[in-house]
Amino acid sequence: MTGAASDPWFTQVRRWGQTNLTELDPTRYPNDLWREQWRTTGIDAVIVNAGGIVAYYPTAIEDHARARHLGDRDLFGEVVADARAAGLAVVARMDSSRVGADAAARRPEWLARDGSGAPYRAGDLTVACVNSPYYSEHLPAVLAEIITAYRPDGFADNSWAGLDRRRVCHCEHCRTGFRDATGFALPTVIDHTDATYRSWYRWNVARRSRIWTENARIVRDLGGADCLWLGMLPGSVTAQVDRFIDARALLSDARLALLDHQFRGRRGFEDNAETGRRHTELMPAGSVLAESMAMYRSGNPVFRLASVPAGEATLWMAAGAAGGIDPWWHHIGAVHGDRRQYDRAGKHFAWHRRNEAHLRDRTPVARVALVWSELNAAVYGGEDAVSRTTTPADGFRRALLTARIPATPLHIDDLAARGHRFTTVVLPQLAVLTAAQRDAVASFVAADGNLIASGPLGALDENGDPAPAGPLAEILGTRPLGTASGQTGPHTGGFEDARRHTYLERTTDWPESAAAIWSALAGTDLIGFGGRLDHVTAQPGAHVLATAVPAFGVYPPETSWRPPVSEPALPAIVVTEGTGGRGRTVHLAADLDRCAGRNDLADHHHLLAGLVRWTLQGPEPVLLEGPGRIDLRPYRQGERWVIHLLDAGRSEATPGTVEDLWSIGPYRLGVHDPDGALTHAHGLVSGDPLVTRRDGPRLWVSIPALTGHEVIVVTPGAQESLGTGGTARGAGSPRGK
Repeated sequence: MTGAASDPWFTQVRRWGQTNLTELDPTRYPNDLWREQWRTTGIDAVIVNAGGIVAYYPTAIEDHARARHLGDRDLFGEVVADARAAGLAVVARMDSSRVGADAAARRPEWLARDGSGAPYRAGDLTVACVNSPYYSEHLPAVLAEIITAYRPDGFADNSWAGLDRRRVCHCEHCRTGFRDATGFALPTVIDHTDATYRSWYRWNVARRSRIWTENARIVRDLGGADCLWLGMLPGSVTAQVDRFIDARALLSDARLALLDHQFRGRRGFEDNAETGRRHTELMPAGSVLAESMAMYRSGNPVFRLASVPAGEATLWMAAGAAGGIDPWWHHIGAVHGDRRQYDRAGKHFAWHRRNEAHLRDRTPVARVALVWSELNAAVYGGEDAVSRTTTPADGFRRALLTARIPATPLHIDDLAARGHRFTTVVLPQLAVLTAAQRDAVASFVAADGNLIASGPLGALDENGDPAPAGPLAEILGTRPLGTASGQTGPHTGGFEDARRHTYLERTTDWPESAAAIWSALAGTDLIGFGGRLDHVTAQPGAHVLATAVPAFGVYPPETSWRPPVSEPALPAIVVTEGTGGRGRTVHLAADLDRCAGRNDLADHHHLLAGLVRWTLQGPEPVLLEGPGRIDLRPYRQGERWVIHLLDAGRSEATPGTVEDLWSIGPYRLGVHDPDGALTHAHGLVSGDPLVTRRDGPRLWVSIPALTGHEVIVVTPGAQESLGTGGTARGAGSPRGK
């Protein structure tokens, strides 16, 4: 491990490994193989199954079943001893959400139950209730037994949060506990518009926070100040909402956090960088974030025992590093017929070990904040939170990625304290705001901050009820009419269904400052839309940049012409220029962000990026020129820059299928350096020094190619800049400043 022996163990860990044991593994666990895997991958901490559903040690606790094939073997103890001999930290893995048939029969008071009183099942197991003695008595006893016998450094638990928000537990503990806390009977509907359900949801969030806090106290009291109960967190906002997890509250004082976000889905490799940035923003400076990364084949379907393709693993881990995540290989089972998976982490882990000094303790550089809110996802998102809240955020994220505009995820409750770091904040479909959040948005704009918002910003309060107009009434330059047209979900009709056949049309009401917004769309005044439009009117002084063209025929072709419209066109994009110290604002009455996230259309990306650029004034801190869809993540680390480049174009491949990495390029990276201090650059992946050339206030770095990803370190110093004073091979002449 890295660091002084007196430093807490979690500050020294940089790389993690996990062999997720099966119940058959006590008969076949190859100690030598895994000791060698630890050594060759250079991990600092091992995560291994201890107890919960089953124990991998000879537990003495009644109803804590031993693994089926454990017998008298102490497999957990053997792995702990091997890890200690190798100088590794040890985290005991728990799974505390379910019990086997014997325990379920003997301890019926532990079980979560549906409205008919039947236990909730999960395959051959039964789900335990978070309000039962299973959580308050049994699991603390298991933690105490493990600490006493083995002294692990911490505990992980990937299912600690119990049932999700779509299943109400009707056990006696929940019935009496909810009634005592709120005075209500348990909800009969799963609906965030229902007052009882909203109270039940908040009650469950509070219970999960207490479980987190209480477990952390137990292991700290028994194991010492540096013994940590870490749980695990799902990576996405909607998954956290589904599990009643308030990540901001849980991570506000976390010194180490673990993510269960093992592989990519539709959102692409770059999702891992965004996930890392979102969570590190919630944690204190200097904290550590690690993430379980599958070495088995992901995708649809998943193959638990087959190897992940090499390119898939490398790009996911590289994206994690770009977001501040430390890598953690994860294998299911101790013995594998597909032995290729043992090699998948090796090269990246070796690279990570060589360059770990550049991958922590740094400050992200971004002028744009992409604001998120779990409250909005829960209340406004409801049962369609992905489409209503995640997809719009994805649309902006993809537009900014395509335009190579770095952005930082920012929780809405942190806007008041941290908004000064940003020039522009983007609020995608944040319909639900508390009074304090509405005040923070208004204050940000009043202090010359720029705002881009889509949909009915702050139209609802925390209960989902209509909110008073308050300080947001005049900010966006629009007045809502209370009606809407179009659809939010994916298009399910064919040519005969014309409901999605809508457009946005550019107007002539453009302020001179906004001319560049449409520059990437030169040659057209009309772009396809196909989404939802909130009906608004523009206030005096605001500018309507685009209006909506209502749906008309698609098929047969003879009907596909735009009919005349007698009524004035409805505003789709409205901007205010900002005067008297106020910042510029953009209101997307048309859900262009949701359409961009759903359909990935270049026109939508260009227009969203143009709107963001209009709000950004002054030089870009970092510019990148060259081919492809590249995720750009710059950081400052003291006097040096550390800039991650990720080939996000490979995200277009089906998840779980990327075998090889492609070399693409060349690129030119321009770092704004008005003091002229920067002189030297090198690539951490290629290992090569790079040609640099100064042009005014910007240092340009020539990158011949990147293969999957690259990390460019730009430094000042006595070393003469390669290429300074002339055009070296691959340098080119700067086209922009």
